[in-house]
Amino acid sequence: MSTNIYYSYAKINLGLLILNKRDDGYHNIRSIFIELNLADELIFQPSSKLVLTAENNNIKLPLDENNLIIQAYRLIRSKTKTVQNEYTIHIRKHIPIFAGLGGGSSNAAITLSVLNKLWNLNIPKVDLEI
Repeated sequence: MSTNIYYSYAKINLGLLILNKRDDGYHNIRSIFIELNLADELIFQPSSKLVLTAENNNIKLPLDENNLIIQAYRLIRSKTKTVQNEYTIHIRKHIPIFAGLGGGSSNAAITLSVLNKLWNLNIPKVDLEI
């Protein structure tokens, strides 16, 4: 059974411009940011069903539908009818939560990108942006 480790980096916004509000309630933005040398580790291991676990989860990280990793997983999973494996995703959390460092959104972006690759979905990068 293959285990894959990916790094989800923190970032700091240096500038943020809100362009407009979209119909889905989110905003289109333009951002200038720098990536930090601080990352969460996401470990993907094939399994029979989706499971999210965390190491040293004394920070009250939600491991249910409130977690952006789970939301990203379900979103990309809904784009395909056939996959070879579901995945257990284990997170080693190093980016502080609610610190404004983009940890949750970075975790979601890595999840979309990794599953696109592992499931051979070939969804263009521009279509993975939400």
